[in-house]
Amino acid sequence: MRRQLQSRMLSVMFLTVLLPLLPATAFAASHREAPITALDHKADITDWFTFVSPEHPDRVVMILNADPLLEPSKGPNYFPFDPGVLYEMKVDNDHDGVEDVIFQFRFHTEIRLPGVFTGFVGGIAGIPPITALDGPGSEGLNLRQTYTVSTVKNGRHYDLTDGQTLFAVPTNVGPRTMPSYSELRQQGIYEIAQGVRVFAGTVADPFFIDLGAAFDSLHFRMAAGGGVLSPAKDADDHHNFAPNSLSGFNCNSIVLEVPITMLTRDGQLHPATDKDAVIGDIRYHLPSSTIDS
Repeated sequence: MRRQLQSRMLSVMFLTVLLPLLPATAFAASHREAPITALDHKADITDWFTFVSPEHPDRVVMILNADPLLEPSKGPNYFPFDPGVLYEMKVDNDHDGVEDVIFQFRFHTEIRLPGVFTGFVGGIAGIPPITALDGPGSEGLNLRQTYTVSTVKNGRHYDLTDGQTLFAVPTNVGPRTMPSYSELRQQGIYEIAQGVRVFAGTVADPFFIDLGAAFDSLHFRMAAGGGVLSPAKDADDHHNFAPNSLSGFNCNSIVLEVPITMLTRDGQLHPATDKDAVIGDIRYHLPSSTIDS
Protein backbone atom coordinates (compact mmCIF):
# COMPACT_ATOMS: atom_id res chain seq x y z
CA MET A 1 0.00 0.00 0.00
CA ARG A 2 1.42 3.37 -0.98
CA ARG A 3 0.44 6.50 0.85
CA GLN A 4 1.17 9.99 -0.34
CA LEU A 5 0.98 12.87 2.08
CA GLN A 6 0.38 16.32 0.73
CA SER A 7 1.61 18.67 3.40
CA ARG A 8 0.26 22.02 4.48
CA MET A 9 1.04 25.34 2.99
CA LEU A 10 1.46 28.21 5.39
CA SER A 11 1.41 31.80 4.24
CA VAL A 12 4.54 33.54 5.37
CA MET A 13 5.87 37.09 5.24
CA PHE A 14 9.65 37.37 5.56
CA LEU A 15 9.88 39.11 8.94
CA THR A 16 12.04 38.36 11.95
CA VAL A 17 9.24 36.49 13.71
CA LEU A 18 6.69 33.86 12.84
CA LEU A 19 3.54 35.57 11.61
CA PRO A 20 0.29 34.00 12.86
CA LEU A 21 -1.68 35.86 10.17
CA LEU A 22 -4.57 33.46 9.79
CA PRO A 23 -8.10 34.60 8.88
CA ALA A 24 -10.94 33.95 11.28
CA THR A 25 -12.13 31.05 9.12
CA ALA A 26 -8.77 29.28 9.13
CA PHE A 27 -8.35 25.71 10.34
CA ALA A 28 -5.74 24.55 12.84
CA ALA A 29 -4.20 21.26 13.80
CA SER A 30 -5.89 19.23 16.51
CA HIS A 31 -3.13 16.63 17.02
CA ARG A 32 -5.71 14.03 15.99
CA GLU A 33 -6.79 15.54 12.68
CA ALA A 34 -9.66 14.44 10.47
CA PRO A 35 -11.24 10.96 10.86
CA ILE A 36 -9.39 9.33 7.96
CA THR A 37 -6.04 10.81 8.98
CA ALA A 38 -6.64 9.62 12.54
CA LEU A 39 -6.38 6.10 11.13
CA ASP A 40 -2.98 6.92 9.65
CA HIS A 41 -1.12 8.22 12.69
CA LYS A 42 2.26 8.55 10.99
CA ALA A 43 0.80 10.81 8.31
CA ASP A 44 -0.89 13.13 10.78
CA ILE A 45 0.74 16.57 10.62
CA THR A 46 0.42 18.24 14.00
CA ASP A 47 1.91 21.66 13.30
CA TRP A 48 3.77 23.73 10.77
CA PHE A 49 6.09 26.57 11.80
CA THR A 50 7.95 29.10 9.65
CA PHE A 51 10.24 31.94 10.71
CA VAL A 52 13.36 33.81 9.64
CA SER A 53 16.46 32.01 10.91
CA PRO A 54 17.88 33.71 14.03
CA GLU A 55 21.38 32.60 12.97
CA HIS A 56 21.12 33.45 9.29
CA PRO A 57 18.74 36.35 8.52
CA ASP A 58 18.93 35.57 4.82
CA ARG A 59 17.38 32.14 5.42
CA VAL A 60 13.98 30.81 6.48
CA VAL A 61 13.34 27.88 8.83
CA MET A 62 10.40 25.60 8.07
CA ILE A 63 9.33 22.93 10.56
CA LEU A 64 6.90 20.12 9.83
CA ASN A 65 5.81 18.13 12.90
CA ALA A 66 3.93 14.85 12.54
CA ASP A 67 2.87 11.76 14.49
CA PRO A 68 1.44 13.32 17.66
CA LEU A 69 1.20 12.27 21.31
CA LEU A 70 4.20 9.93 21.37
CA GLU A 71 4.86 8.67 24.90
CA PRO A 72 8.68 8.77 25.25
CA SER A 73 9.12 5.38 26.96
CA LYS A 74 6.90 3.46 24.57
CA GLY A 75 9.27 0.86 23.14
CA PRO A 76 10.50 -1.42 21.80
CA ASN A 77 10.37 0.10 18.31
CA TYR A 78 9.56 3.64 19.37
CA PHE A 79 8.65 6.15 16.65
CA PRO A 80 10.27 5.88 13.22
CA PHE A 81 9.07 7.94 10.28
CA ASP A 82 6.90 5.99 7.83
CA PRO A 83 8.84 4.99 4.67
CA GLY A 84 5.46 4.71 2.91
CA VAL A 85 4.71 8.40 3.38
CA LEU A 86 6.04 11.15 1.13
CA TYR A 87 6.54 14.12 3.45
CA GLU A 88 6.30 17.43 1.60
CA MET A 89 6.64 21.15 2.29
CA LYS A 90 4.92 23.27 -0.36
CA VAL A 91 5.51 26.95 -1.00
CA ASP A 92 3.43 29.33 -3.12
CA ASN A 93 5.36 32.46 -4.12
CA ASP A 94 3.11 34.11 -6.72
CA HIS A 95 -0.07 34.40 -4.62
CA ASP A 96 -2.25 32.04 -6.65
CA GLY A 97 -2.67 29.33 -4.00
CA VAL A 98 -0.72 26.79 -6.08
CA GLU A 99 2.65 25.46 -4.97
CA ASP A 100 5.70 26.75 -6.85
CA VAL A 101 8.46 25.16 -4.75
CA ILE A 102 8.15 21.71 -3.16
CA PHE A 103 10.56 20.09 -0.72
CA GLN A 104 10.25 16.32 -0.45
CA PHE A 105 11.51 13.94 2.25
CA ARG A 106 11.64 10.17 1.84
CA PHE A 107 12.70 7.77 4.60
CA HIS A 108 14.24 4.31 4.48
CA THR A 109 14.36 1.89 7.41
CA GLU A 110 17.03 -0.73 8.02
CA ILE A 111 17.09 -3.43 10.70
CA ARG A 112 20.72 -3.97 11.60
CA LEU A 113 20.40 -6.54 14.42
CA PRO A 114 17.64 -8.96 13.33
CA GLY A 115 18.04 -11.06 16.45
CA VAL A 116 17.43 -8.14 18.83
CA PHE A 117 13.81 -7.44 19.74
CA THR A 118 14.19 -3.73 20.56
CA GLY A 119 14.99 -0.85 18.23
CA PHE A 120 17.82 0.53 20.35
CA VAL A 121 20.16 -1.09 22.85
CA GLY A 122 23.49 -0.17 24.43
CA GLY A 123 25.63 -0.68 27.51
CA ILE A 124 24.52 -4.29 27.85
CA ALA A 125 25.24 -7.74 26.35
CA GLY A 126 28.53 -6.55 24.89
CA ILE A 127 26.85 -3.83 22.83
CA PRO A 128 28.43 -0.41 23.49
CA PRO A 129 26.27 2.62 24.35
CA ILE A 130 24.90 4.53 21.40
CA THR A 131 27.09 7.60 20.89
CA ALA A 132 26.99 7.97 17.10
CA LEU A 133 24.49 7.71 14.26
CA ASP A 134 27.00 5.85 12.10
CA GLY A 135 30.31 4.03 12.53
CA PRO A 136 31.77 3.16 15.96
CA GLY A 137 29.23 3.89 18.67
CA SER A 138 26.25 3.18 16.42
CA GLU A 139 26.22 -0.61 16.87
CA GLY A 140 23.16 -0.45 19.11
CA LEU A 141 21.04 1.34 16.54
CA ASN A 142 19.10 -1.72 15.48
CA LEU A 143 16.29 0.24 13.81
CA ARG A 144 18.00 3.01 11.86
CA GLN A 145 16.52 5.40 9.32
CA THR A 146 18.11 7.36 6.52
CA TYR A 147 16.36 9.91 4.37
CA THR A 148 16.71 12.03 1.26
CA VAL A 149 15.85 15.66 0.63
CA SER A 150 14.87 16.94 -2.77
CA THR A 151 13.12 19.92 -4.28
CA VAL A 152 10.77 20.31 -7.23
CA LYS A 153 10.70 23.66 -9.02
CA ASN A 154 9.41 24.51 -12.49
CA GLY A 155 8.67 20.83 -13.03
CA ARG A 156 12.28 19.80 -12.42
CA HIS A 157 13.46 17.56 -9.60
CA TYR A 158 16.70 18.36 -7.73
CA ASP A 159 18.51 16.21 -5.15
CA LEU A 160 19.70 18.37 -2.24
CA THR A 161 21.55 15.71 -0.24
CA ASP A 162 24.82 16.46 -2.05
CA GLY A 163 25.89 12.82 -1.85
CA GLN A 164 25.57 12.65 1.92
CA THR A 165 23.85 9.91 3.91
CA LEU A 166 21.38 11.59 6.24
CA PHE A 167 20.37 9.79 9.44
CA ALA A 168 17.18 10.50 11.37
CA VAL A 169 17.78 11.04 15.09
CA PRO A 170 15.92 8.46 17.20
CA THR A 171 14.06 9.17 20.41
CA ASN A 172 16.00 9.53 23.67
CA VAL A 173 15.77 5.99 25.07
CA GLY A 174 17.66 6.74 28.30
CA PRO A 175 21.10 7.33 29.86
CA ARG A 176 22.38 3.74 29.70
CA THR A 177 21.54 3.33 26.04
CA MET A 178 22.31 6.91 24.96
CA PRO A 179 24.57 8.50 27.59
CA SER A 180 24.99 11.81 25.73
CA TYR A 181 21.81 12.37 23.80
CA SER A 182 22.48 16.07 23.15
CA GLU A 183 25.65 15.16 21.23
CA LEU A 184 23.80 12.44 19.33
CA ARG A 185 21.10 14.93 18.36
CA GLN A 186 23.68 17.44 17.20
CA GLN A 187 25.09 14.84 14.79
CA GLY A 188 21.70 14.80 13.08
CA ILE A 189 21.99 18.42 11.84
CA TYR A 190 23.31 18.37 8.28
CA GLU A 191 24.58 21.14 6.03
CA ILE A 192 23.60 20.07 2.53
CA ALA A 193 23.54 21.64 -0.93
CA GLN A 194 22.96 25.32 -1.64
CA GLY A 195 23.28 26.50 1.96
CA VAL A 196 20.49 24.26 3.18
CA ARG A 197 20.47 22.70 6.67
CA VAL A 198 18.19 19.85 7.70
CA PHE A 199 17.27 17.79 10.75
CA ALA A 200 14.82 14.92 11.14
CA GLY A 201 14.05 13.13 14.39
CA THR A 202 11.88 12.70 17.45
CA VAL A 203 11.49 15.83 19.60
CA ALA A 204 9.40 17.16 22.46
CA ASP A 205 6.10 18.48 21.11
CA PRO A 206 6.35 22.30 21.25
CA PHE A 207 2.61 22.95 21.01
CA PHE A 208 0.63 24.06 24.08
CA ILE A 209 -3.06 23.20 24.47
CA ASP A 210 -5.56 21.83 26.97
CA LEU A 211 -6.87 19.10 24.67
CA GLY A 212 -9.39 17.66 27.11
CA ALA A 213 -11.09 21.00 27.61
CA ALA A 214 -10.87 21.97 23.94
CA PHE A 215 -12.72 18.84 22.83
CA ASP A 216 -15.19 19.06 25.70
CA SER A 217 -17.02 21.67 23.62
CA LEU A 218 -14.46 24.36 24.57
CA HIS A 219 -15.15 23.80 28.26
CA PHE A 220 -11.91 25.29 29.54
CA ARG A 221 -11.23 24.48 33.16
CA MET A 222 -11.30 27.59 35.31
CA ALA A 223 -10.25 25.64 38.42
CA ALA A 224 -7.00 24.78 36.67
CA GLY A 225 -6.44 28.35 35.57
CA GLY A 226 -7.77 27.97 32.02
CA GLY A 227 -10.47 29.98 30.34
CA VAL A 228 -10.42 33.76 30.65
CA LEU A 229 -7.46 34.89 32.74
CA SER A 230 -7.62 37.60 35.35
CA PRO A 231 -5.79 40.85 34.45
CA ALA A 232 -2.95 39.95 36.84
CA LYS A 233 -2.41 36.50 35.31
CA ASP A 234 -2.78 37.87 31.81
CA ALA A 235 0.05 40.30 32.53
CA ASP A 236 2.33 37.54 33.85
CA ASP A 237 4.63 36.46 31.02
CA HIS A 238 6.65 34.02 33.14
CA HIS A 239 4.08 31.35 34.10
CA ASN A 240 1.58 29.14 32.31
CA PHE A 241 -1.79 28.99 34.04
CA ALA A 242 -3.54 26.45 31.81
CA PRO A 243 -2.94 22.68 31.62
CA ASN A 244 -0.82 21.50 28.70
CA SER A 245 -2.04 18.10 27.53
CA LEU A 246 1.02 17.72 25.29
CA SER A 247 3.56 18.18 28.06
CA GLY A 248 5.77 15.10 28.26
CA PHE A 249 4.81 13.85 24.79
CA ASN A 250 6.92 13.78 21.65
CA CYS A 251 6.34 14.10 17.92
CA ASN A 252 8.44 13.54 14.82
CA SER A 253 9.92 16.68 13.33
CA ILE A 254 11.50 17.68 10.02
CA VAL A 255 13.37 20.99 10.21
CA LEU A 256 14.59 22.66 7.03
CA GLU A 257 16.58 25.90 6.80
CA VAL A 258 16.80 27.33 3.27
CA PRO A 259 18.00 30.57 1.69
CA ILE A 260 15.15 33.02 1.12
CA THR A 261 16.29 33.27 -2.49
CA MET A 262 15.23 29.64 -3.00
CA LEU A 263 11.65 30.61 -2.17
CA THR A 264 10.96 34.00 -3.77
CA ARG A 265 9.64 33.93 -7.29
CA ASP A 266 12.54 35.96 -8.73
CA GLY A 267 15.26 34.39 -6.59
CA GLN A 268 16.10 37.69 -4.93
CA LEU A 269 16.00 39.14 -1.42
CA HIS A 270 13.38 41.82 -0.82
CA PRO A 271 12.47 44.09 2.10
CA ALA A 272 9.47 42.96 4.13
CA THR A 273 7.38 45.82 2.69
CA ASP A 274 7.82 44.49 -0.85
CA LYS A 275 5.07 42.22 -2.15
CA ASP A 276 7.74 39.97 -3.65
CA ALA A 277 8.92 39.22 -0.08
CA VAL A 278 5.64 37.40 0.54
CA ILE A 279 5.08 33.72 -0.09
CA GLY A 280 1.61 32.23 0.07
CA ASP A 281 -1.60 34.16 0.16
CA ILE A 282 -2.33 34.25 3.91
CA ARG A 283 -4.25 30.99 3.76
CA TYR A 284 -3.74 27.82 5.74
CA HIS A 285 -4.44 24.38 4.27
CA LEU A 286 -4.88 21.19 6.24
CA PRO A 287 -2.97 18.22 4.86
CA SER A 288 -4.69 15.60 2.77
CA SER A 289 -3.70 11.98 2.47
CA THR A 290 -4.42 9.65 -0.44
CA ILE A 291 -4.15 5.90 -0.08
CA ASP A 292 -3.63 3.78 -3.18
CA SER A 293 -3.65 0.02 -3.22
